[in-house]
Amino acid sequence: MHFPFLLAILATLVIADNCPSEPVPGVAWRVALAAAGGGVVVLVAWAIALAAVRQIERGRAHRQTILLEFAKRRRLHTALWIAVHLGILLGLGWSQIVRFNWNLDGALLADELLLFLPALLPLALSWVAFFQVDRAAYQARARGEDAVLGSAPALGGYLSLHARHYFGVMLLPILGLLAVQDAVAIWLPGLLVSPWSVAVYVLPIGLAIVFFPSLLRRLWRTHVLPPGPLRERLALVSGRAGFSIREILVWETGGMVVNAAVAGWLPGKRYVFLSDGLIASLTGEEIEAVFGHELGHIHHRHLALRGLVMLAPLSLFLTFEQLCPQSSIQIQQIVARFDTAAHLPWSLALLAALSSYAFFVFGGYCRLLESEADLYGCGVLELADPGDACGVFISALEKLAVASGANRRRAGWQHPSVARRSALLVRTVADPACRSRLQRRIRLLNWLLVASTLSPVVAALLP
Repeated sequence: MHFPFLLAILATLVIADNCPSEPVPGVAWRVALAAAGGGVVVLVAWAIALAAVRQIERGRAHRQTILLEFAKRRRLHTALWIAVHLGILLGLGWSQIVRFNWNLDGALLADELLLFLPALLPLALSWVAFFQVDRAAYQARARGEDAVLGSAPALGGYLSLHARHYFGVMLLPILGLLAVQDAVAIWLPGLLVSPWSVAVYVLPIGLAIVFFPSLLRRLWRTHVLPPGPLRERLALVSGRAGFSIREILVWETGGMVVNAAVAGWLPGKRYVFLSDGLIASLTGEEIEAVFGHELGHIHHRHLALRGLVMLAPLSLFLTFEQLCPQSSIQIQQIVARFDTAAHLPWSLALLAALSSYAFFVFGGYCRLLESEADLYGCGVLELADPGDACGVFISALEKLAVASGANRRRAGWQHPSVARRSALLVRTVADPACRSRLQRRIRLLNWLLVASTLSPVVAALLP
C-alpha cells in the first residue's frame, strides 16, 4: 500500500501544480460527482470486507487462503481508489476548484489539505470496512485456540495505527515542507524565484532527516524493550557488529503488524523498531536474525543510498541543463507546444515519469539492498554452519509471511518475495561465488549512483 499511497500524493501535487490557472464552471455538480466517486470506493471496500468476514465465520476454506484472497481483492480496491482519485483530479478539475473557485491558492496548507481530501477520506472510511476482517480473523484464531496477542482489536486502535503510519509518517513530512513553501511565498515571495530558492527546501529537508527518527518514535506508539534475555541478546549482536544504537523500541500494534525497521542516519539518533507481533511470532534466535538484518542496513549505509537514489534524477537533470543548455530550451519549447495543444498534458507526462522511476528504479534498487541486508542478518548469528544461520533467517521470513497473511511468492515494492529471498540465501550457501557476484553488482550500482548524484558539481567545474 505504500507505493499507491505515495502515488496518490504525488499525483495530487503534480496535477495541482500544472492545472490551468482559472476557475471551472459547475462547481456544485463536480463536487457531488467527487463525493459519489469516493462513496463508490467505500462501498466496494465494504463489499470485499463483508464477503471475507462471511467466509471466515463459516469456515468454508482455510483461514490463510481466505486472507490471501482478501489481500488480492484489496489490491483491486486500491487500483479503484487510485483511478477514482485521478478521475476527480483530471476529469472534474478538483485542483482548479480548490485553488481558484474557492480562492485558496497560496493559503497556508488549506489548499493542500483540501486537495488531498478526495484521496484521504475514502481511504480512511475503507479502513473501517477492512477492520471487520481483522477482527473476524482474530476471533477465529481465538476460537481455534491459536496463539493470539493481547485483546481483540478495537476500531479506534486500528484506525489510529493506520492514520499514524500513513497520515503521520508518510504525509506529515510532505505537509511540513509544503507549509514552509507556502510561508515563504506569503512573507518572502521574492525568495522562491531567486538563485537562493533551493535554500527554502534544503533546511527543512535537513532538519527532517535529523529529527525524523525521534518523530517516528512518537508517531508510532512505542516503548523501550524491557531488560531481559531478548534485550541482552540483541545488545550483544549490536556490540559484535560495532554499531551504536540509541534504543531498541517495541512498536505497539496489538499484534496487527509483524515487522521491523531501522531509522536514523546519525549514530546518536538511530532506533531499531520491533513490532509486538514480530516478537510474539518468532523465537529469540529468529528475532536476532531479523535484528541483524536491520543492522545490515546501517552497515551498508542503505539509508543514505536510498536518499541518493531519490536525488539522482534531479542531479542528472541539472547536469543535462549545464552541459546542453540549448537542448534543454528546445525540450521545454516542445513540452509547451504539447501542453498548449492539450494532446499530452505536462502533468500526466511528469507524473508517469516520476511514478515509473519510483516503482521500477527506486523499488528495484531497494529490493537489491534488502537482499544484501539479508546476507548480513545471517552473518551476525553465531552459528558455525552458514547453512544453519540461513535456515534460521528463512524460518523467520516464512513465519512473518504467515503471520501477516502475505503471499510468500509475491514481491513488494521495496522487498523481494519471501520465496525469492529464501532461494537466494540457499544459493549463497551452496555457491559462495553467488554472494560475491551480488555484492559486486551492488557496489557497481552504488558507485554509479554516487557519480550521478555528484554529476552537477563535476559539470559546473568543467571549462
